[in-house]
Amino acid sequence: MRKMLFFVVLLLLCITILEISSTYGLFETNNSITVSNDIAKWQVKVNNSNINDSVHFVVDNYAVSTDSNVKEGLIAPGVGAYFDIDIDPNNTSVSVRYDISLDLSLLNNDSILITNIEELNNNNIIMTDEATYTGVIPISNSSIHHIRVYIEWVNNEENNQVDSLYGLDDDTSVTIPVIINFSQYLGETIVEYT
Repeated sequence: MRKMLFFVVLLLLCITILEISSTYGLFETNNSITVSNDIAKWQVKVNNSNINDSVHFVVDNYAVSTDSNVKEGLIAPGVGAYFDIDIDPNNTSVSVRYDISLDLSLLNNDSILITNIEELNNNNIIMTDEATYTGVIPISNSSIHHIRVYIEWVNNEENNQVDSLYGLDDDTSVTIPVIINFSQYLGETIVEYT
């Protein structure tokens, strides 16, 4: 009987050791798997310059409306102008969202206003925050997107003294810092800011 008991204990000990080693084997495997997926291309150009996620630049060159009372190419009260931003998504493999932010604080002149911003390709661009405009370029539309920003120096008789100071200073120019942030568009809804 003692032999039998010894044999059963030895058999149970062997089974226990086998179970422990197979349980450890479930959690400790040294298999390696090679995953080979192509990565989507992401290269956007703004005004023919390559960017990654965002671009910062200062606009100081405008197409000025003609006015018989103002020298050609110059902006003055009552005259409007515009500048263009060209976004080229041709080297991207994903849909692109862009957010254009215009910093108007450097103008130091309440008379110079952004009067309109539009996509000339008949695509939607909406105001999503104060002085921030958002648009989406779907992967199916890889053409260059032309965004035009219109400004106007409003002729306000109450601002004649300040406007005159700007006109008398040869070093005064109208510059607008622009920040454009880019991200992959995943289909979320863009809510218009009111």
